Amino acid sequence: MDAVVMFDLWWELGAFKEGVQAYVDAGRPFWQAGQVAAYYESRGMFAEALVEWRHLVDSYFEMGERLFPFIDNPQEVFLVGAWLASTDPARAITYLTEYARVSEQWGGCPGFCLPYGDEARKILDRLSKGGSL
Repeated sequence: MDAVVMFDLWWELGAFKEGVQAYVDAGRPFWQAGQVAAYYESRGMFAEALVEWRHLVDSYFEMGERLFPFIDNPQEVFLVGAWLASTDPARAITYLTEYARVSEQWGGCPGFCLPYGDEARKILDRLSKGGSL
């Protein structure tokens, strides 16, 4: 059976370790990365969760900026950017700049969940001044 299908099966059965293995065996498809990252977070495995969140967000960026407002959970771009602000400022700036841009352009439109535009700009301001979080 296909590893992608196995992930869904294991996940539905609550066999998360097996599901994570199926996810890895399938080549870490980005559309499952959020579920795996949330699982790691729930287990207190924050370093592993960050790896998967970064994989998801990087996949969004690889798809292209124009798709960003239409992804399922754009707040993940902000959350990962904020999370990386103290450890990887360059990547944080990339993520937060894009989030702020899209928030400004699309934030007032119904159906778009972009509530962290102001927070993204505040973090960017601190990072641009060489400040830490």
